[in-house]
Amino acid sequence: MKPRSLALLAAALLCCSLAHAKPKKVQVPEIFQTAHTFYVECTDGDLSRPGLSPADREAILQVQEAFRQWGRYALAPSRDKADLVIVVRKGHAVGDQDHLGLGPHPVMPQPGAMQPGQERSLQAHPTDQNASVGTGGDDIAMQDVLRVYTLNEKGKLKGPVWSRELDGGLNGPIVRLVLDLKAAVEITYPNTSPAAPTSPQ
Repeated sequence: MKPRSLALLAAALLCCSLAHAKPKKVQVPEIFQTAHTFYVECTDGDLSRPGLSPADREAILQVQEAFRQWGRYALAPSRDKADLVIVVRKGHAVGDQDHLGLGPHPVMPQPGAMQPGQERSLQAHPTDQNASVGTGGDDIAMQDVLRVYTLNEKGKLKGPVWSRELDGGLNGPIVRLVLDLKAAVEITYPNTSPAAPTSPQ
């Protein structure tokens, strides 16, 4: 076969392979590229909420520290100032209603109270009654959950734009759910900002 024919054949094969190449899959939406601030709370509220379970309180602190070490986003002073709202929930054993803030079933039936045998689902975030931040099912309820939301024009949760569940995923000092999010964000939107200068020795 002549060299010219070989070149034409190679060009044709290259064009064919490019035509069938799959586009790069975007792992996270663009908000992760444009966002600057974040805020962390759990499904029962933020650190200021009375009665917050010790497990969820610790999860919030661990996620805040993991984001601080990441360094891509700054902690917002309040939820309404955040570009990203991180909602976390520690996993629990099936039937551990106290951890979810549900409390035990009442002994005597009360108006509007749940009766024995009825299913009882986790309420949405106290400030977002329409947000779907509940547990889902028993399998998910036993896992740690991290979900990322944005806020709509009324300041309510919108999303989630990213969600993962993992056994022990909120345990420190290595918060694996934050590491998963970091990997997805950095692959999709590499941080090209220059590194902070180091202090002289």
